[in-house]
Amino acid sequence: MQMQPSDPMGTAHRVSLLTLALVCAAAYATLLLVSGPAQITDPFIHYDDYPVFLSQPEGYYSKTLEEGRWVNFLWASRGMVTPAWLNYQFYLAGWAVFAGAASLAVLRGAPLYYCCLLAAALCLAPQTVLISGWFNTTTPGVLLLALFALITLNRSADTANWLLLLFVPLIIQAYSSFPFVLLALCLLRNDQPHTFFNFLKTITIFAGALLLGMLIIYTLNWTIHGVFGLPLADWRSPTPASNLTELIANVPHAVDGFVWTLAVTGFGKPALAAIFLAAFAVSLVFIAQRAPLEAAYFFVAATAGLAFLSLHSLLQGIQYPARSTYFLWFALCSALARASWYHSQTTRKRPQAPSVLFAAFVVASFLPAFNHIQNLSGWQSKTKSIAQAIPTDADQILIHGTHLALDDTGAVGTLMSRDVQFRINRLTGKPTLMCSDELDGCDVPIPHAIADAPEDFGIYASDRDVHINLPISEFPR
Repeated sequence: MQMQPSDPMGTAHRVSLLTLALVCAAAYATLLLVSGPAQITDPFIHYDDYPVFLSQPEGYYSKTLEEGRWVNFLWASRGMVTPAWLNYQFYLAGWAVFAGAASLAVLRGAPLYYCCLLAAALCLAPQTVLISGWFNTTTPGVLLLALFALITLNRSADTANWLLLLFVPLIIQAYSSFPFVLLALCLLRNDQPHTFFNFLKTITIFAGALLLGMLIIYTLNWTIHGVFGLPLADWRSPTPASNLTELIANVPHAVDGFVWTLAVTGFGKPALAAIFLAAFAVSLVFIAQRAPLEAAYFFVAATAGLAFLSLHSLLQGIQYPARSTYFLWFALCSALARASWYHSQTTRKRPQAPSVLFAAFVVASFLPAFNHIQNLSGWQSKTKSIAQAIPTDADQILIHGTHLALDDTGAVGTLMSRDVQFRINRLTGKPTLMCSDELDGCDVPIPHAIADAPEDFGIYASDRDVHINLPISEFPR
């Protein structure tokens, strides 16, 4: 039996420009609040985001072969360097537009405040908090997400499905898991007919678009690099499986990726993750009671990307990063919002209660996201203090110890060793070496004072070399 769309009234409901602007503004305000003044004026940048930030395509070129990031390579080749704070605003604006347009598509016909709450929730994803350190690199992918959401908002669900053939091959060359965000948006549109045939049609179009994207990447790599495929970088330590035994041996990689994804969904707090996932399950049950196939759409939107990433882990022997699973957060938030809206329409007692509960979810997401970003801002402040203490006539800067010494704020989950090196180099303009990573160039005489290092960092000049001593010298085993 063919079921009707979840919101028959919403099928013909066009979203006005004013409504879109209001919801996008709510999303943008959320992003500004969670970022805070320090992050807005001096945004945190991971060391491997600098080639794109500084428009140095030669530093990003290897990503085209290893990850198929040709769209990002073109962005890195733009030949224009703009301030980090301005790039960060482009990044935030892209997320705000995507979140605003996507929330209106998912809750088409719902009251405005529900759409604003969902847009805010979509902006508070722990996955996007983690990838924000690469905001220069991920901006093209985010802008493609926003463009797809805008173009398809007032067009039919069928048109959105067919546009996957254009957008998926592009966006997979910007961020490999973003195609599954587009799939989730197509599946969860409130005007999407919930029929088995339509489900198969959407999945088939998406699969074709994904294969087309991979074929384009492979063809580009074959034409330019002479390699038909995506050979993984050595730093990932891949163990490709060529038989069943090796495939089984790679199972722990897929399991670890899944476990980390569940943990990240709760911002690294197991109790919060359990609450969020339980709320997702309850929402699916409630939606299933109303329309079983609609609940199936939500389930597939949440798990299709996980299945793809897990398969890649099994075949290549690598753990996929939890930060690549934004589609899971998108499905989770959309399910909670849709279930809350439905429940408010069916209950006579306290119909406002569902929206209050969803607002509580938004607040529960805002607080850890805000704390994490403020931790990074604290790290930015500390490294700036170090840079300001370095003599201006230094020839080079040698950093001893690890970045863990600058992590008393607890932001170590996203910090990397070379982040210190690139940050100090950027602030001082001096050649900088991280001696825990590079021995070449660090074999100069070390001042005796290094042996009597204080608990905090110390700065010691030796001729024209400046040594920065960070007291934590070894990584935990």
